[in-house]
Amino acid sequence: MAEVTEFPSLAQVLAKHQRTALYWFRSSCECGWSQDLHNTYKTCTQLHAEHQADMWREVCTITTVEQLDQLPAGSILRDANEFTFEKSPDGEGDTPWWYDGDPHDIGEIDLPARLLHNPGWNQ
Repeated sequence: MAEVTEFPSLAQVLAKHQRTALYWFRSSCECGWSQDLHNTYKTCTQLHAEHQADMWREVCTITTVEQLDQLPAGSILRDANEFTFEKSPDGEGDTPWWYDGDPHDIGEIDLPARLLHNPGWNQ
């Protein structure tokens, strides 16, 4: 599982996962991922796109309270129950997370959660 300490953007994730070469019935990536095309109806492009999507999902998955604490103010996430929370602009206090206009404690966020927006991605 990738650490969510740097909060990479989609462009940064895709840059780290470029297709390196196409060999006979094999697609590969700069990260070392490789997929055999035998016994599949998918193309090299489809398989590599799925790999990139998996890497993006991994980067955006929050699994620990420590990762929640590391998120910057203004971050938005969806928890395991499909509730959307936003970290308050000051990111301080006992209830830094907001859902539906009400403050919530970090313990009320059911993990794993999916990071939907990181203010740092705009830079």
